[in-house]
Amino acid sequence: MSDQPEPKPDSTPEPGGLNVSGGRDVNVGGDVAGRDVVKTTTTITGFSEQAVQRLLLIVGALVFVTAACFFSGGLAVGFFAFDALNKQVGSSQEAALRFQAGLNQLNALQPGQPFTFAFSEDEISSYVRFIAGPQLGFAPDSGRARLVTDAVSGETRIVIAGQLRDAGNLPVVATLDLQNTPGAPFRIRSAAAQVLNTGTAFGWVVVPTPIIQPVQDRLNTLLGEVTLTRAVSDNDPVNPTWQISGVVR
Repeated sequence: MSDQPEPKPDSTPEPGGLNVSGGRDVNVGGDVAGRDVVKTTTTITGFSEQAVQRLLLIVGALVFVTAACFFSGGLAVGFFAFDALNKQVGSSQEAALRFQAGLNQLNALQPGQPFTFAFSEDEISSYVRFIAGPQLGFAPDSGRARLVTDAVSGETRIVIAGQLRDAGNLPVVATLDLQNTPGAPFRIRSAAAQVLNTGTAFGWVVVPTPIIQPVQDRLNTLLGEVTLTRAVSDNDPVNPTWQISGVVR
């Protein structure tokens, strides 16, 4: 996931492939002519039936675990999240500073004041990458963010990703809903961690949301003591802009 502008089946085994077969012991014997006859018997032992069964069980277990990695992560977080993160967006210090400036203005308001805060996908992703990432618990330069709108419900969500320092820099991704809970405008909807790097959704597994709860709490703190009342998107496919409205607490 980068913000930088980022067989047919064949009956003939491929070189380096693994061919496993089981069978009986093979006995090879014969006479040597021209001298005293010497009877030799060589026994080559192949895989026993039990060994083959164990091997098949192991392979089956690996296939199951790998499939579980794919389906659990994909279905819990949503394939739309991985698609969004694969999209290249603008990423710059300038965009990050624009988002920070908007936050500064918001945090300077007095309690009870209404506000409207507009920002683009480029700006929030740059902010998470260059400024907020370490505060959210991400390794430097690993934070990413995307703005998505559910095609069915029309709900607006934020997809956030990074390498979680507290988990040994394990790559994580989470979808967050916007809500009108006072002081907690963001709520983690689902989360996943990458246990196998394939460059796709394959290899991600579901993780309990409490594991990345600190990310949610720190993000809520950064936005300030507010209550959201409305969030709309212009649905620009390249660089969508969101406009969130609410009241300062």
